[in-house]
Amino acid sequence: MTQDLEPRSGGSLTSGLGKKAVALVVIVVAGYVLLRVALHLVAIVALPLMAIVAVVGIIWAWNALRD
Repeated sequence: MTQDLEPRSGGSLTSGLGKKAVALVVIVVAGYVLLRVALHLVAIVALPLMAIVAVVGIIWAWNALRD
């Protein structure tokens, strides 16, 4: 009763390898993009925290030198 939505290709080896190669390229590119996004999100959080720590450190050092 159910019919395949894709017609059968006759088992062509190069067609299957081509699909797998394209799928591998898509996975690699998507992984690279997600990694870059994750690194940018970490940088967005880390840079303000580092600035706050630097300002607190300067204030502490200034007060330590004045005493």
